Amino acid sequence: MKIIIPAWNRLTLVILLGLISRVQAQPQLDWKERRDLNVLLPPSVRVYDTYDTLPGGKPIRAMYARINLSDRNLRLRAVGEERGSGFSLRTTREYAELNRAILAVNGGFFSSNASVSLITTDGEGVAPNAKAVAQAGRTYYPTRGAFGLINRKPDVAWVYGLGGSVEGGDNTTYQYPVPSPVNAANPPPPPPTP
Repeated sequence: MKIIIPAWNRLTLVILLGLISRVQAQPQLDWKERRDLNVLLPPSVRVYDTYDTLPGGKPIRAMYARINLSDRNLRLRAVGEERGSGFSLRTTREYAELNRAILAVNGGFFSSNASVSLITTDGEGVAPNAKAVAQAGRTYYPTRGAFGLINRKPDVAWVYGLGGSVEGGDNTTYQYPVPSPVNAANPPPPPPTP
């Protein structure tokens, strides 16, 4: 799969391991270190959680991981499968077990029988983004947010893949400065172009 992304040395999507190097926690939430989990993790990975209440009164349970990306002993990978005859949905826990991960995050979108998120790992395409989405009787060509690493530093981009498969025809993925608008009040824009 060819990746053309200006100013990127390479795009490595990270879905399996959380790439949160610094989390700006909301000050109204009471974050606590998970010492029961952290004792099992390398010092470069710390997990925090909260059982709290949001400003509107709704309860929330949330977790985040702070990861020191300069730790060369950590291998950060995106995992998943391209849709097709061999595709089967797996839980985040199943992917973690299959890949012997110490931390796993579900960072993608999926339908009942397919991933609809771009997955690239170690410079190789695993699964393409969904090319089109039908909504309210209209077809949209969405750019999707891609989380990745450039020289082990987190980055985010709006991407769209022209092909429908990592193996097929034009499977080039492009980066855009803003997302393609999806707005029911306006006609859908044309598919993104290079």
